[in-house]
Amino acid sequence: MDSVADRDFAVEFLSCAAILMMHISRIAEEMVRWSSEEFRFVELRDAFTTGSSIMPQKKNPRCGGADAGQDGQGLRESHEPSDDNERPSAHLQQGHAGGQGAGLRHGRHVRNTLTLLPNSSAVCGLTLR
Repeated sequence: MDSVADRDFAVEFLSCAAILMMHISRIAEEMVRWSSEEFRFVELRDAFTTGSSIMPQKKNPRCGGADAGQDGQGLRESHEPSDDNERPSAHLQQGHAGGQGAGLRHGRHVRNTLTLLPNSSAVCGLTLR
């Protein structure tokens, strides 16, 4: 029974994905801070910035500013999450909730947990590109 009902691998993968996105989010926030007027340790390329309407020479970072605390989302502009269900941390919570109180049989809760894996994998892959 344990071989068909075990979901530990899924929860471990979701945990790794959530931790990865947390680290990417922290790096994005640091890049924003390091590129600020106070520090100027790095200069972001134009592909990762937008100009200001008042000061066109000013570069406003697109990666991380408002998205820094959101699992690294926003690092890739073509993938904007529509809700919290597209975030690996939400997938991890759903994976934990799906495994609590579940019996050792193969049922809908196992399929629901396994459908979270491709979603988290896709979000991580798009963000890392």
